[in-house]
Amino acid sequence: MSFSFISREITTTGKHILKYKKGAFYSLLPIKSEIINIYHNDDYHVSIGATNVVMSSLRSLAYFNINMYFVDLPIINPTDYMFEKYKNLGNEKCEILAEVIRRIICEV
Repeated sequence: MSFSFISREITTTGKHILKYKKGAFYSLLPIKSEIINIYHNDDYHVSIGATNVVMSSLRSLAYFNINMYFVDLPIINPTDYMFEKYKNLGNEKCEILAEVIRRIICEV
């Protein structure tokens, strides 16, 4: 069985998640979603200017208080029922699948 993996760093206030682009969902493969939430103490900042992804990640790990939790969501299989029920979410099947996945992640 093939799966489509979508990796996206999401900036959110806890109420809104940006919409996904349809290209990642174009294949209509089953989607396995993982949510990783990272909370850290914002009172301590290490600023070293513009850096690459590795240095930015290492800087983030330098915080004194980091709390992480993981949510392992079930595999979402796109079905004709899903596309019929949520046809108001988009014109193409890949748009509908992307919006359904985004709404599930928002709900969790």
